[in-house]
Amino acid sequence: MRIVEMDAPAGQGAQPKQVVAGDNLVAPQAVLKWYEIAEARIDASTIVLARETAAEFAAGRQDEVGFAILHRCGEHFHFLLLCTWRGTNELWETVQFIDEGMASFAPFDAPNAHRGTFCIWEMTAVSHETAAWRKFLLSPRSEADLEAYLRSRYTGEA
Repeated sequence: MRIVEMDAPAGQGAQPKQVVAGDNLVAPQAVLKWYEIAEARIDASTIVLARETAAEFAAGRQDEVGFAILHRCGEHFHFLLLCTWRGTNELWETVQFIDEGMASFAPFDAPNAHRGTFCIWEMTAVSHETAAWRKFLLSPRSEADLEAYLRSRYTGEA
């Protein structure tokens, strides 16, 4: 029995990547922490476009806190994962993407009920965010506790 289906043989398709934390996106009623994940730096114009897209998303939120991950998955393909905490302990996600030849990010529609969520590299940032949010949930939830969550970042190898 084959237990795990792989897109590439061992030693291919799984290169270490770096997680870099950026400045928070602050909207009147929402704050998103910022992460970039890639094998090498992401093109500055893609970062600007992604941050504009994330800022539009944040502007439509009401009293939400979360994080955004810009993940370069290939030479030109990027995911933009927009995540907010809801109902105290639930992580909600909106997925956007951009590929070569596209002028803007677009919704990433999954055709199946059983679909991918976060890849192994994205899970590094998500794991940090989960632990930081849990710490906030177990705190008195003061403004200082929220600020501590917003300052808590992961940067390093994914």
